[in-house]
Amino acid sequence: MHNDVVRAALSEIGGVVHLESIIDQQEGSMCGFEAVENVLQLYVAVDNSISHTDLVTGAYRHGALGWTGSSYFLDIKGYEPLLRDYGIPSHWTPFSHETLIEVVWSNRVAIVLVDGSQLDPGSYAAPGSFHVIVVTNIVTDATRRTALKYVGIDSNFGGREREWPLELLARAAEACPHCSMLVTDIPARWPHRSAHYVQLPDNTTVPVSAE
Repeated sequence: MHNDVVRAALSEIGGVVHLESIIDQQEGSMCGFEAVENVLQLYVAVDNSISHTDLVTGAYRHGALGWTGSSYFLDIKGYEPLLRDYGIPSHWTPFSHETLIEVVWSNRVAIVLVDGSQLDPGSYAAPGSFHVIVVTNIVTDATRRTALKYVGIDSNFGGREREWPLELLARAAEACPHCSMLVTDIPARWPHRSAHYVQLPDNTTVPVSAE
């Protein structure tokens, strides 16, 4: 049965699909794989040879490859061991602003479990829509003392950075039955990272260069 699931998953993706080309291919229940892939791209060398196929077989090895009847998916129990496979230690923790702000200030990232209908009702209309996003940075006010928004990646939007007000993300996380996040334990290696973003009086945001 499990071998059939692996064969079906690999058949569905058509063999080797490299991470840089999977961003715009999300369908259905792929957000778990997408989140792990987005974190990997912030930590591994740009010229890496990791493929989506590698992660599918890794998920199977960790007992975390599921099948809905129409598509395969990555069970949340597979997020941490898949990152560990590539030298990225991480741990699960309850969602809290204090923890998440500390994580992004220290150049780490978090995979946050959310109810998509609370985060973006226009894109996830059904109540209780389980979804996963990656939080990578923060927006502050002009004094740089008050956090206003989180910045990150929702893979349903082509890998583009998104912004979420703090309380909006909190509601979406708290509405998810798990209400937890997987945070990395070491800083990311990605180049060209802004230290954070500042919101201007006209509500636009500008990056602040890392020193």
